[in-house]
Amino acid sequence: MEIDKGIFPYENETVPESDIQDAIGSKIYDIFYHAVIPNIEKYTWLRTQKLCIDSNLNIAGVMLFTDEPQIVLPKRSAIKIFRYKTTKTGSRDTLDGNPITIEGSAYDQIYASVQKVKSIIESIKKFDTTFSDISYPETTIHEIITNAVLHRDYSIAKDIQVRIYDNRVEVESPGKLAGHITLKNILFEQFARNPKIVRLINKFPNPPNKDVGEGLNTAFKAMKELRLKQPEIIETETSVIVIIKHEKLSSPEETIMNY
Repeated sequence: MEIDKGIFPYENETVPESDIQDAIGSKIYDIFYHAVIPNIEKYTWLRTQKLCIDSNLNIAGVMLFTDEPQIVLPKRSAIKIFRYKTTKTGSRDTLDGNPITIEGSAYDQIYASVQKVKSIIESIKKFDTTFSDISYPETTIHEIITNAVLHRDYSIAKDIQVRIYDNRVEVESPGKLAGHITLKNILFEQFARNPKIVRLINKFPNPPNKDVGEGLNTAFKAMKELRLKQPEIIETETSVIVIIKHEKLSSPEETIMNY
């Protein structure tokens, strides 16, 4: 129950198959090390930040500072992107091609996923004139994917899923809302299920998060500025789903009548 609500940070769990050398020799840690912590030995810094025990990394250390976390955290550390050619619930029959798997460190997969989702959406607009005048704010996609990666429940053996439909994008993050966060206060309250990941990824050059609890607010604001309907947040028994719709705040007829 404590893990489910994020009271006990599962990011502190040691990963038995991990090796601290996976971080010390990684490209992502090398970039971070030279940009942020040049005056301390690599192993010492990981130890002082409580990212390892002896030669094993914990989940936070694996996700932040190894190039392929998926090797030791399979099915719970990647992002799956699905493109469904339908406005209804997706199925094998409406799946366009094979699902795309985005792997790598938390930092790398956030940026790679945002760019891949953006390119798929742009291809929909190019070939389907129904949506040619509607665009998703990249800020909204970025903030919601970032939020999913940083606040997902890493104890659940399921990857984050991004489902792209003809009329919406759904981002499903494993785990229920953490701590005291509810559907009613999610835009006003703050709680980090994975505080180490949230704090340290903010120290990267060009960090994906601002670490001030404004991510979802920024996503909602960007939609409003384009006069698109606000994202919808749904909580299930095992996940949180954010739905971003291809819908204007008002129809052309309503806009004319209001004018």
